[in-house]
Amino acid sequence: MIDYNVVYVVVWGLAFISMLTERDQEKYIFYMQVLILALFLALKFETGYDWPVYEAHFLQVSAGGEFYLAFEVGYEFLVLIFSYMGFEFHQFVGFINIIGILLIASSVRYFFPKYSIWLMALLYALPDFYLIPSFSLVRQALAASLFLYGLRCFAGNRHIFAWGLFALAISMHYSVVGALLLLLLILRVKLRRNVFAV
Repeated sequence: MIDYNVVYVVVWGLAFISMLTERDQEKYIFYMQVLILALFLALKFETGYDWPVYEAHFLQVSAGGEFYLAFEVGYEFLVLIFSYMGFEFHQFVGFINIIGILLIASSVRYFFPKYSIWLMALLYALPDFYLIPSFSLVRQALAASLFLYGLRCFAGNRHIFAWGLFALAISMHYSVVGALLLLLLILRVKLRRNVFAV
């Protein structure tokens, strides 16, 4: 808990420091903030109520056993690849969390460049949106980050790549289907920053 509070103070401290810097220097503070969050997530160990289940699943596959949990196809493939390459479970989770936070940060920066530092701090501060998915629900966090990056690509007129990312996100966790249905609904309104915020 102490580590969490230290990172909390640093992440919000950087947001307040950004108010005292010039506009062109603000992006470096954002990069520092993202680096701190990525390292914190990558180096966490045995955190979250799902950790034992995910670890048991990973070890089962590493030992040559069958998948015994009804995980999504994309996640199963990742487990298979990483276990085949000899990664340990905490390395696997660390890698996934780094990728996830980088995809989220890239999407936040793209849609909200002026407020990205504050949004990343807020994202860290709201357990339901950040800590719970990233600390426990590994598949859901990766699926959400892929979906958000897909939105970025979609808004940037890279529609084919975006739909590929949406499909990949669904393969990590089926909950993305609901997000896609919402996306199809709001496309009738036209995808803008304000719509994305909602």
